[in-house]
Amino acid sequence: MVCYHQLHYAGFADGPCTPTPTFPLRTDRRNATYIFQWQPQPWELVNNQRIFMHGVTDSADLNAKQSCAAESCAIHNCNRTIQIFMRMPPSYNQPKHVMELNNLKNNSSLYSVFRHYPNVEIIFFKESEYFRNTALFGWYNKGEWRNSPHRDSHLSGFSSIVSLFRGGGLFIDLDTVITLKPLNALKWRNFFIKNEEASRAADGVVNIATNEIFHLVYGHRLSDDVILNLGQSVYDPFSPVNKIFAAAFHDSIANICVGENDTNLCQDLQLLNRRDVFLPQFESLIWRPVVVALDKYIATNKSKQMGKALQLMIKNTVDDNIASLIKWKSYPHLMGQSNLNQEILYSLLLSQHCPHTVKHFSDEFWDS
Repeated sequence: MVCYHQLHYAGFADGPCTPTPTFPLRTDRRNATYIFQWQPQPWELVNNQRIFMHGVTDSADLNAKQSCAAESCAIHNCNRTIQIFMRMPPSYNQPKHVMELNNLKNNSSLYSVFRHYPNVEIIFFKESEYFRNTALFGWYNKGEWRNSPHRDSHLSGFSSIVSLFRGGGLFIDLDTVITLKPLNALKWRNFFIKNEEASRAADGVVNIATNEIFHLVYGHRLSDDVILNLGQSVYDPFSPVNKIFAAAFHDSIANICVGENDTNLCQDLQLLNRRDVFLPQFESLIWRPVVVALDKYIATNKSKQMGKALQLMIKNTVDDNIASLIKWKSYPHLMGQSNLNQEILYSLLLSQHCPHTVKHFSDEFWDS
């Protein structure tokens, strides 16, 4: 059972979001980021329109990539609740569950970045309490994951499945995905992404990718079945979390959604193509006009006029594409700063979609 117990405001925003017909702005909130400690309660707080992410860290903070992922999601979905789940640090385990604002250092990204976004909720949780009364409590309690080379990704991934089971909503990977547009269309409801790099399984079921982004409403039969599959399956601590999840979701889809003569029994479930979700790499032809404009920008010693034109071209390229997200790993050469031109292009792109993160991390942004 889920309840979010408020602990403290993290800061105040300058102005509220503009309501949209699809997701009206909540009127019961102040312009502040909320910090919560999760506590079990005998009732369920369900929010199928929330967007939730999971971070596993002992520092009670986010690195640059994670901060950008969360901020970009918040800035484009101001009328949806963005929940960042983080493990409860021992120092925050205080009597009466009180978290003082001074526990968040002013130089932390949680404070300096997310105090600008009233739709963000930072939720600290005790793992032992969060997994309790779910099919994954045995997995957590047995503790094999503690010795896994993928410990953090396993704990984060399994925690996200618990969140899906407890409250439904849209999951976005905090480490690899950046949001470029609002996620308001109906295609972002009850969906998975096809794993187009893998062929169909022997039973004819389409393979899906489950470690990047997906949505299921609360109580969906698939979310119930998946958590049971994970709890009952033999756990392999050496297997990547995406492989574990792919197998669990595949078995659930085969069990629930495939009827006689391969009829689809899950008419409410969508399988999206990757190209409709993620923008292609900078080497793609859609970015060619932007790359040409970038050369002119550099040739004019980064003049303000050319800079504004370049930023507008980047925005138009994103707006004209059906995809709404990009992935960090789509641009691996940029992480090492080996290509100065594309590093500039990338920084201009991120300055539009996670400006406070770029400002907060500055030069450290590229090293995280």
